[in-house]
Amino acid sequence: MSTNLPSTLQLNDIVLDTVQQALRRGDETIQLEPRVFDVLCYLLAHRERYVSLQELHEQVWVGRVVSDTAVRRTISKLRAQLQDTNLEQPVFIRSGMKRGYQWLVEPVAITPGTDQPSAAALPEAAPSASPARHHFAIGAEPATPESPSTPVGRTLFAVAHRRWLWLLSLAVLFAVVLWAVTNQRPDTGSATEPAPDSLALPYQVLLDIPGLKTNLAVSDDGQWLSFIGALEGMQGLFLQHTETGRLHKVETAAGGAHSPEFIQQGEVLLYGTADTGTSSWHMQDVGDLQLPAKKIGLDNLQSPAAFLSLGTNQVLISAQTELTAPHTYYLYDLEQQSWQPFSYSPDANTFDFGARLSPNGQQVALLRISRLSSVSLILVFDLQSKELVQQIPLSENIGFLEWQDDNHLLLTHRLGKPILYRVNLVSQAIEELATTKPWWQLMRSRNDQWFGISYPTDESARFFQTAVTLEQAPQRLFNVPATAKELALSHTAGWYYLVELQPDSWSLAHFDASSGERVELYATKDPIRFIQAHPSQPLVLLGLQGRLALLDTSSGALQWVTNSQQQVAYNSSYLSQEALYYAEERAGRWQVTRYDLTSGQQSAVVGYRFLAPWQQQYLAMDTDGQFWRLSAELEPLQPLPLKLLANQLHLRMLLDTDQLMVVARRSDLGFDLHRLDLHTQQATTQILSQGTLFSLRYLNVVNGTLVYRDNPPENSKIVRFEGTPFVHQ
Repeated sequence: MSTNLPSTLQLNDIVLDTVQQALRRGDETIQLEPRVFDVLCYLLAHRERYVSLQELHEQVWVGRVVSDTAVRRTISKLRAQLQDTNLEQPVFIRSGMKRGYQWLVEPVAITPGTDQPSAAALPEAAPSASPARHHFAIGAEPATPESPSTPVGRTLFAVAHRRWLWLLSLAVLFAVVLWAVTNQRPDTGSATEPAPDSLALPYQVLLDIPGLKTNLAVSDDGQWLSFIGALEGMQGLFLQHTETGRLHKVETAAGGAHSPEFIQQGEVLLYGTADTGTSSWHMQDVGDLQLPAKKIGLDNLQSPAAFLSLGTNQVLISAQTELTAPHTYYLYDLEQQSWQPFSYSPDANTFDFGARLSPNGQQVALLRISRLSSVSLILVFDLQSKELVQQIPLSENIGFLEWQDDNHLLLTHRLGKPILYRVNLVSQAIEELATTKPWWQLMRSRNDQWFGISYPTDESARFFQTAVTLEQAPQRLFNVPATAKELALSHTAGWYYLVELQPDSWSLAHFDASSGERVELYATKDPIRFIQAHPSQPLVLLGLQGRLALLDTSSGALQWVTNSQQQVAYNSSYLSQEALYYAEERAGRWQVTRYDLTSGQQSAVVGYRFLAPWQQQYLAMDTDGQFWRLSAELEPLQPLPLKLLANQLHLRMLLDTDQLMVVARRSDLGFDLHRLDLHTQQATTQILSQGTLFSLRYLNVVNGTLVYRDNPPENSKIVRFEGTPFVHQ
């Protein structure tokens, strides 16, 4: 759409650049979608009156038939970019019933070359009959650079259908980081005083489409980005050209993809798959996405979880030689198809990830965590000799690392605080940097361009109740405090268990959902995870400090069941009338332990990941993912018509009378919901896209009723910095 508006306008605290079609607020630059920009210009040009939906149809969507919903959605996007979402007290755009929309703020032209408003009058723009458009379609041909005069646009999605949205998850690598977030204790060590704000440079927002983005990868020249995302109902592996803004969804195996990395000078995208049942990785030609990806087996390497390109034909891969081995890095030669160890560990609980190459190409830094310790390590290797040259212990709050220069590392904070850590590799000093916003990941290209993903927004969760069949709409939306983190069914009619995060502590309360009355049962400074209530006794199973504990809700007495050294799978625990059954991994082998509620005695059954009593018999899942009916003596009687992938990382087991439900996380940010009727032995599987109803953690069922937590869609931005960020001047 042509416009007679000046090139730069002041709109309260926002500057509108009509040439670049962007908004600037402080150091932040927000690139507007072409259609959003056109609507903004039209409202500005006709600010003396209301503009109806029909007029926007005719003047902005010229020659196209679109719904009123599409127009309203564009207005909503514009309001979000302007941070003008309070409809009762609008700042920039007000709406009138059956009248349309009116722009409220008087724009002031800014004289070119200065930051001062000018007295120049603002002419009204006459709508053009043929507005310019940039259509960036999912699955379109690879982007080619457009003319310099073409502004960078955000992507418009052509989506055949919308699927529901929920919380993030990642494949193998992100699952490990997520495990660290949910299972390790907060840092209790002394914190350094934050340094003054480290002058993060202005940045340009490259992608702000609602949804979660993670696992960012950047090509050597900074022309291409790749990431795992869930964008407006579409989840999977994406490619974006940084100059044209063109976005592509990469077609991958049915199970999804993880850990993208550019190799061979950015001409090939390497990624792994996790849900195929075998260890595999794939090479996709970036220049022609219509070509099928080349699938490569890793022979004796299993569970590839992270990649780092070291040149044309060499890649570092975080993997295992067997399931009982540590997850460490191996150097793989693409041409010879051979590998050799790179990082070593005698501890089977080790997981190495996040490797990055120094700017001079001589060193590799990576992160090492252990499931049995709250301590993380930075390991620095000399690339030529493959020798470990530095080992630096860290707080467990570390997210991802990147080299700032050859002597300094930057590390993000995994809990969403506006903090970065800068590590001086010469002195090994760790400096805490205060930032204006939290960052999830920072990434530097080989030609020293800097990119980042902002930490996802965190809004209050909602809790719903419905029938376990999911065949009907939710029957109830609960009115809970903003501090609520979990809501679970109890066996007392009308009452629920409520977990809250207070300013200084966590608490568990009995909660009357009708009156709002709450009776506190337990409080602690450590995060509380509610798992299950006993069928008839005042007893609840909790996860605390990475351990299982039983709380007597009548007396407040807490009984520890496991210790901090045990690797317990919370989501596979089951509390019956007589005993607690919990799954744990020991030395690479799974077992289910039975804890007798009366005597406290424990006994183990090796080779299973789930075990629960049912009608004088047992239900079980073995390590291959096959479900069984077992005798009272735990002898296999019959395989059941339900089998999951072997070694699936994240599962939620729920047994309700004669219904078995299993929620399994997929690597494409979605879930599989498996249901088995134990009487008819009819099994069904339903694919739930990223964000349906389910979180593996916040799911509770009693007597055919299901309570679940639905997080509002999270959103993170991908940005490009104008230089090296977070450098003291």
